[in-house]
Amino acid sequence: SRTYAAMAMPKVQVTPEIQAKADEIAKGATSKREEAERLYNWVATEVRYVALFLGMGGIEPHESGQILANRYGDCKDKAVLY
Repeated sequence: SRTYAAMAMPKVQVTPEIQAKADEIAKGATSKREEAERLYNWVATEVRYVALFLGMGGIEPHESGQILANRYGDCKDKAVLY
């Protein structure tokens, strides 16, 4: 919905740390599909699933840089980082 997008999209930020990690993960990929698969697999395996429902945490994702630094989040956090 538009309401959720308005809340979530500002959290999707490509910080220098995120760009460096993405470049590292995708290095050597021969197609955009392979890059996407590598990034997806990294988020799926390296970002621990932890659901914290404090305050707006049940519906509002954390900022992408915070998710990368903490290496944990729930499904909406993983989607924001990916």
